[in-house]
Amino acid sequence: MTLSLGKPLSQHDLIVTPHGQYGARRPTDLRLAQTHAHQGVDIAAGYAGQPVYPMLEGDVCANDPGIGGHVVTISCEQNGQRYTQVYCDLGPVLVAPGMHVTHGDAIGYVGDHCFVHVAMRKERYGEHFDITDSLRLSFTHNQTC
Repeated sequence: MTLSLGKPLSQHDLIVTPHGQYGARRPTDLRLAQTHAHQGVDIAAGYAGQPVYPMLEGDVCANDPGIGGHVVTISCEQNGQRYTQVYCDLGPVLVAPGMHVTHGDAIGYVGDHCFVHVAMRKERYGEHFDITDSLRLSFTHNQTC
């Protein structure tokens, strides 16, 4: 499934971090050698503090502190399907639940890890799906936020 997405970062190239590919297995507990599927894409940022933009226009559902940075979720619709956008590992956040955001509105800033984890899922708590191809198209066509 390919969606028409805006660029979450203003970089000219999409750089997916090697450990941050969709579906890659990541350790959850090194002592037990347990892993889980990576359900999003980690995008390398040029620098900490770079603005992060929503991929699709929508309404902010949540702004929560996470383990590695803030998490922002945005409810949106495209082609008659409802989606939830997820942005993790953010530094300072500029949005609050209930706010409406568009492609040009910064939702927060890249945190100290210098990458942003982005994911999409169908409906509010539905299945995740790979948005890598959609992101590659948005960066290739140089869509601006």
